[in-house]
Amino acid sequence: MISMNINNLFRCNDVQELTSIISQFNDLSATARVGGTLTSTMDAMLADIQLKSSKSLEIFHNQCPNLSHLMDNDQFDLAFFRLRTELKHWEHELAWILRQCFSRATTLSSKLTLLNVFNGAYQRDVIQRALINEQQWIIDNLKQEFQLVAQLVNSSNINYLHLPPLSRQLIYLYGLKQRIDLFMNQFIELCPKIVQSDIGWEIREAYRIAKDKIQRSEDEIYNQFEQSATSQISDLLLQPVFVC
Repeated sequence: MISMNINNLFRCNDVQELTSIISQFNDLSATARVGGTLTSTMDAMLADIQLKSSKSLEIFHNQCPNLSHLMDNDQFDLAFFRLRTELKHWEHELAWILRQCFSRATTLSSKLTLLNVFNGAYQRDVIQRALINEQQWIIDNLKQEFQLVAQLVNSSNINYLHLPPLSRQLIYLYGLKQRIDLFMNQFIELCPKIVQSDIGWEIREAYRIAKDKIQRSEDEIYNQFEQSATSQISDLLLQPVFVC
């Protein structure tokens, strides 16, 4: 009974991996159609990888047409082994393409956008290992971005000069908050495992410090406004209602 349960567990893992493979490689077709690599040559190479992976999946389905009878099917093991071996080769080709794409992206925003475009493929272990340097670049620049925003909180804002000083400063702080929230939310969505790791703790801490500094500055502005309004109201209350 225990042996059967273990075999069932392994088979469920195989089916889950197969489902992920189909979904992740099918995403390449849409990416190639919309020009996700930003160059026609790379898009053509991407489409070719998707075509070859589709053929590999088609051969697999022909060999194993009924996935509901797999528990003691040696044919599935052999076909799935062949499929994974072939897809590993396409993954290495895809990793090369992604490295070229990331080398052309020079900003944090552009690299996160690329990560989003190829998010399905990025979940593959081969791709993640190939992009380890890009991943480290994103992590380092995220921390630098949050640290920079923390420094910018107390800087003077020259925009919206037609607005009162307090309103101008609040809009400025809102912009800083949106700036770090956008990057952090993207990173959490695209790299949840990293966010929960020890390296992710450094990113979360830099983000928290910047967010807290913005919040304290906002609180100070609201306190200044409240004190100013209270003082003006008190002065008005001291004035006579009627002037003879």
